[in-house]
Amino acid sequence: MKRILMIVLAVIAVSGIGAALLLIGSTPASAGPGYSASDVKGEYLFTVASIGYVGSVLDYCDHAGTMFFDGVGAVTITETRRCSVGGLIAETAVLSYTVNPVTGEVLLEDPRAPGDPTHGQIVMKGRSVLLDGTTRTNPHRLIMHGVAMQR
Repeated sequence: MKRILMIVLAVIAVSGIGAALLLIGSTPASAGPGYSASDVKGEYLFTVASIGYVGSVLDYCDHAGTMFFDGVGAVTITETRRCSVGGLIAETAVLSYTVNPVTGEVLLEDPRAPGDPTHGQIVMKGRSVLLDGTTRTNPHRLIMHGVAMQR
């Protein structure tokens, strides 16, 4: 019995090493050289959840709407937010965006809050963008995560 167990463990270890080597040589879906602003172009539907402070009160918001990327650096966002503090808010804003040509990271910059960009990552060859608040510098914004999918 002990011998069979050792054989099974050896087979599992060897197959695990093989799988790890395959993963090391593979390329993630979001990777690829030569990203540009034109990789995100057209209309995207999005949803975002955010938590932050309004004054000293914790505010939970669900955002949903459309993002229209022009393919050269401007994005028009039309959204409806449902927030625990502010209630229902409809808004349209024009932001600028830049794309890291190596990593495919997107930074959305709102002219109303300069220096506080929203981070994104191009995935599925531009058919979607993951959105997060990791680059946000506003101390009142605690968390922000979402996804935008090309229509």
